Amino acid sequence: MHDAELSPEQIDDISGCFETQELEVDDEPGVVQVWEVNWDAFQVFQLCHWEHLLDQGVLYRTGISATEISEVSRVLDISKEQLVYTHHAVQYMAAVAGPILNAASIESAQRAMANKGK
Repeated sequence: MHDAELSPEQIDDISGCFETQELEVDDEPGVVQVWEVNWDAFQVFQLCHWEHLLDQGVLYRTGISATEISEVSRVLDISKEQLVYTHHAVQYMAAVAGPILNAASIESAQRAMANKGK
């Protein structure tokens, strides 16, 4: 298992993505434990840039492109044996994290609009 340093906000943002205990929050704040089999994918996921769509003042995360995953995997020197698993794992993480992150964006935009009206 690997330890990864994350901010409390990052942990909140992604902790719901790992319902099968692939991500365990350690007793130490800002540290999560990632299973060895998911370590490469986790590193790639952290470094990938999301594609975005701005609609009515809300910034939606629409996913992580295959090109982005491939490029980050190349930069991190992910082995050829791990590329397919890593690609699918990152896509899965993005598919699960996207709605969670988008809900937070919608909530933030709604708060901003409510404060603007005051």
